[in-house]
Amino acid sequence: MGEKYELTIDLNALNHLGLNLYSNVPSVLSEIIANAWDADSKNVEITTSSEEIRISDDGCGMTTDELNEKFLTVGHQRRKDISGDLTLKFKRKVMGRKGIGKLSIFSIANDIEIYTKKENKSIGIKMNVQDIVEKIENQEGYFPEEIDPINIESKTGTIIVLRDIKRRVQSSISDNLKKRISRRF
Repeated sequence: MGEKYELTIDLNALNHLGLNLYSNVPSVLSEIIANAWDADSKNVEITTSSEEIRISDDGCGMTTDELNEKFLTVGHQRRKDISGDLTLKFKRKVMGRKGIGKLSIFSIANDIEIYTKKENKSIGIKMNVQDIVEKIENQEGYFPEEIDPINIESKTGTIIVLRDIKRRVQSSISDNLKKRISRRF
Protein backbone atom coordinates (compact mmCIF):
# COMPACT_ATOMS: atom_id res chain seq x y z
CA MET A 1 0.00 0.00 0.00
CA GLY A 2 3.02 2.32 0.17
CA GLU A 3 3.89 5.31 2.31
CA LYS A 4 0.76 7.34 1.68
CA TYR A 5 0.48 8.76 5.20
CA GLU A 6 3.11 10.44 7.38
CA LEU A 7 2.93 11.67 10.97
CA THR A 8 4.99 14.83 11.36
CA ILE A 9 6.09 15.46 14.96
CA ASP A 10 9.14 16.05 17.12
CA LEU A 11 9.81 13.63 20.01
CA ASN A 12 9.89 16.47 22.53
CA ALA A 13 6.49 17.67 21.30
CA LEU A 14 5.08 14.14 21.44
CA ASN A 15 6.31 13.66 25.01
CA HIS A 16 5.09 17.01 26.32
CA LEU A 17 1.93 17.50 24.29
CA GLY A 18 0.80 13.92 23.77
CA LEU A 19 2.17 11.25 26.04
CA ASN A 20 2.37 13.31 29.22
CA LEU A 21 -0.04 16.22 28.85
CA TYR A 22 -3.32 14.51 29.74
CA SER A 23 -3.94 12.40 32.80
CA ASN A 24 -7.55 11.31 32.38
CA VAL A 25 -9.85 9.83 29.77
CA PRO A 26 -12.60 12.51 29.92
CA SER A 27 -10.09 15.25 29.04
CA VAL A 28 -8.92 13.28 26.01
CA LEU A 29 -12.47 12.56 24.88
CA SER A 30 -13.32 16.25 25.24
CA GLU A 31 -10.48 17.06 22.83
CA ILE A 32 -11.79 14.53 20.30
CA ILE A 33 -15.33 15.90 20.63
CA ALA A 34 -13.98 19.43 20.08
CA ASN A 35 -12.42 18.19 16.83
CA ALA A 36 -15.80 16.72 15.82
CA TRP A 37 -17.44 20.07 16.62
CA ASP A 38 -14.90 21.83 14.38
CA ALA A 39 -15.73 19.28 11.65
CA ASP A 40 -19.39 20.36 11.81
CA SER A 41 -20.55 17.12 13.38
CA LYS A 42 -24.14 17.02 14.60
CA ASN A 43 -23.72 13.71 16.41
CA VAL A 44 -20.88 12.13 18.36
CA GLU A 45 -21.17 8.63 19.80
CA ILE A 46 -18.73 7.26 22.36
CA THR A 47 -18.68 3.58 23.27
CA THR A 48 -16.32 2.09 25.83
CA SER A 49 -15.36 -1.40 26.86
CA SER A 50 -12.40 -2.93 28.64
CA GLU A 51 -10.86 -3.47 25.19
CA GLU A 52 -11.39 -0.16 23.43
CA ILE A 53 -12.86 3.31 23.27
CA ARG A 54 -14.65 4.18 20.02
CA ILE A 55 -15.60 7.74 19.07
CA SER A 56 -17.77 8.18 15.97
CA ASP A 57 -18.95 11.44 14.45
CA ASP A 58 -20.87 12.57 11.38
CA GLY A 59 -18.65 15.56 10.67
CA CYS A 60 -17.14 16.49 7.32
CA GLY A 61 -14.63 13.61 7.28
CA MET A 62 -11.22 13.81 5.59
CA THR A 63 -9.64 12.93 2.29
CA THR A 64 -6.17 11.35 2.22
CA ASP A 65 -4.60 14.80 1.74
CA GLU A 66 -6.66 16.30 4.56
CA LEU A 67 -5.78 13.43 6.91
CA ASN A 68 -2.09 14.12 6.25
CA GLU A 69 -2.36 17.91 6.40
CA LYS A 70 -4.89 18.39 9.20
CA PHE A 71 -4.59 15.36 11.45
CA LEU A 72 -1.13 13.90 10.94
CA THR A 73 0.62 17.27 10.85
CA VAL A 74 0.99 18.43 14.42
CA GLY A 75 0.47 22.14 14.85
CA HIS A 76 -1.88 22.57 11.87
CA GLN A 77 -3.59 25.85 12.66
CA ARG A 78 -7.22 25.40 11.70
CA ARG A 79 -7.92 29.09 12.08
CA LYS A 80 -5.54 29.87 9.22
CA ASP A 81 -7.72 27.87 6.82
CA ILE A 82 -10.06 29.66 4.42
CA SER A 83 -12.93 29.52 6.92
CA GLY A 84 -10.89 31.20 9.66
CA ASP A 85 -12.58 31.25 13.08
CA LEU A 86 -15.85 29.68 11.85
CA THR A 87 -16.68 26.20 10.62
CA LEU A 88 -17.63 25.91 6.97
CA LYS A 89 -21.10 24.37 7.19
CA PHE A 90 -22.69 25.59 10.42
CA LYS A 91 -20.54 28.71 10.98
CA ARG A 92 -19.74 27.61 14.53
CA LYS A 93 -16.90 29.24 16.40
CA VAL A 94 -13.91 26.94 16.00
CA MET A 95 -12.71 25.40 19.27
CA GLY A 96 -9.30 24.16 18.10
CA ARG A 97 -6.50 26.69 18.26
CA LYS A 98 -3.08 25.18 17.89
CA GLY A 99 -3.56 21.79 16.21
CA ILE A 100 -2.27 19.81 19.20
CA GLY A 101 -5.40 18.49 20.95
CA LYS A 102 -5.37 15.41 18.74
CA LEU A 103 -2.12 14.35 20.42
CA SER A 104 -4.09 13.67 23.58
CA ILE A 105 -5.09 10.25 22.21
CA PHE A 106 -1.49 9.08 22.63
CA SER A 107 -1.71 9.67 26.38
CA ILE A 108 -4.39 7.03 26.96
CA ALA A 109 -3.94 4.42 24.20
CA ASN A 110 -1.05 2.57 22.59
CA ASP A 111 -2.93 1.59 19.43
CA ILE A 112 -4.97 4.11 17.47
CA GLU A 113 -7.09 3.53 14.38
CA ILE A 114 -8.58 6.39 12.39
CA TYR A 115 -11.33 5.76 9.85
CA THR A 116 -12.78 8.61 7.86
CA LYS A 117 -15.12 9.13 4.94
CA LYS A 118 -15.50 12.06 2.58
CA GLU A 119 -16.58 12.39 -1.03
CA ASN A 120 -17.88 8.78 -0.96
CA LYS A 121 -14.39 7.47 -0.20
CA SER A 122 -13.46 5.76 3.06
CA ILE A 123 -9.89 5.41 4.31
CA GLY A 124 -8.24 3.98 7.41
CA ILE A 125 -4.90 4.16 9.20
CA LYS A 126 -3.40 2.52 12.27
CA MET A 127 -0.72 3.95 14.56
CA ASN A 128 1.23 2.47 17.46
CA VAL A 129 2.72 4.78 20.08
CA GLN A 130 5.83 2.65 20.72
CA ASP A 131 6.56 2.51 16.98
CA ILE A 132 6.15 6.28 16.71
CA VAL A 133 8.56 6.92 19.60
CA GLU A 134 11.10 4.45 18.18
CA LYS A 135 11.02 6.00 14.71
CA ILE A 136 11.36 9.52 16.07
CA GLU A 137 14.24 8.50 18.38
CA ASN A 138 16.01 7.02 15.34
CA GLN A 139 15.31 10.23 13.41
CA GLU A 140 13.17 8.35 10.92
CA GLY A 141 9.79 9.29 9.54
CA TYR A 142 6.72 7.57 10.91
CA PHE A 143 4.30 6.27 8.33
CA PRO A 144 0.99 5.05 9.76
CA GLU A 145 -0.16 1.72 8.42
CA GLU A 146 -2.93 1.96 5.86
CA ILE A 147 -5.74 -0.41 6.85
CA ASP A 148 -9.02 -1.45 5.30
CA PRO A 149 -11.70 1.11 6.13
CA ILE A 150 -14.75 0.12 8.11
CA ASN A 151 -18.28 1.03 7.16
CA ILE A 152 -19.21 4.57 8.11
CA GLU A 153 -22.98 4.76 7.80
CA SER A 154 -23.25 8.52 7.51
CA LYS A 155 -22.43 10.29 4.24
CA THR A 156 -19.30 11.72 5.86
CA GLY A 157 -17.63 11.25 9.22
CA THR A 158 -14.76 9.93 11.29
CA ILE A 159 -14.32 7.04 13.69
CA ILE A 160 -11.41 6.93 16.13
CA VAL A 161 -10.74 3.61 17.84
CA LEU A 162 -8.41 3.57 20.83
CA ARG A 163 -7.04 0.17 21.89
CA ASP A 164 -4.50 -1.09 24.41
CA ILE A 165 -5.79 1.53 26.81
CA LYS A 166 -3.16 2.79 29.27
CA ARG A 167 -5.59 4.06 31.87
CA ARG A 168 -8.48 2.12 33.31
CA VAL A 169 -11.76 3.25 31.82
CA GLN A 170 -13.97 3.65 34.83
CA SER A 171 -17.70 3.02 34.85
CA SER A 172 -18.18 6.60 36.00
CA ILE A 173 -16.69 7.88 32.77
CA SER A 174 -20.02 8.82 31.23
CA ASP A 175 -21.10 10.97 34.19
CA ASN A 176 -17.70 12.62 34.41
CA LEU A 177 -17.61 13.14 30.66
CA LYS A 178 -21.11 14.63 30.59
CA LYS A 179 -20.08 17.20 33.20
CA ARG A 180 -16.93 18.18 31.34
CA ILE A 181 -18.65 18.43 27.98
CA SER A 182 -21.52 20.49 29.34
CA ARG A 183 -18.96 23.00 30.67
CA ARG A 184 -17.13 23.15 27.36
CA PHE A 185 -19.99 23.25 24.86
